[in-house]
Amino acid sequence: MFSMLCKKWMKKILYELEGGEKNFSTLMRKLNISSRSLSNSLKELVNLGLISRSVREDRTTIYSLTRKGKKIALLIHRLEKILGS
Repeated sequence: MFSMLCKKWMKKILYELEGGEKNFSTLMRKLNISSRSLSNSLKELVNLGLISRSVREDRTTIYSLTRKGKKIALLIHRLEKILGS
């Protein structure tokens, strides 16, 4: 899991979702990421259980941090603080 979190977009996605749930297009716009890269990264994070994916009645797909994802994001923040990143 650690090596996967070191990939370019993973940490940024987790940090963005700390501010609350977001839909695909909002994440794409805020992160300035291609739809393909975002889609692949989101799938990996869902498979790891760090984010959840839900589809609303209006067909909007929403992503949010899971309990595990919140803990991992907090740990990454702490590591960055310790390492001075």
